[in-house]
Amino acid sequence: MKPNFHSDTSFRVVIMNVNYHPNKADNGVVNGVVNGAESEVVYRREKVLIALKANNKLTKVQLAKLLSIPKTTLDRDLAALKNDHKLTRIGSDKSGHWKVADS
Repeated sequence: MKPNFHSDTSFRVVIMNVNYHPNKADNGVVNGVVNGAESEVVYRREKVLIALKANNKLTKVQLAKLLSIPKTTLDRDLAALKNDHKLTRIGSDKSGHWKVADS
């Protein structure tokens, strides 16, 4: 495959990538991004559980600050951990504590 040369007021060369396969390239990018994002989420949620095992009286604000994540992200992680039965809130938001399930 030969490059295409274009010249109007500027000079442009178009070279086709002979190794490009739309299905393979798209799947690789999508899978790489999804798998990478999934592992970050799993790692972050593990850090949430570790922090709460160390101090089960942490508030959401304290925990978000400790982990340097937005409170909305923490809320999503806490909801997922509760849904997976890895975390339970015992008592009220003000005077309660967190119970981390045994692994």
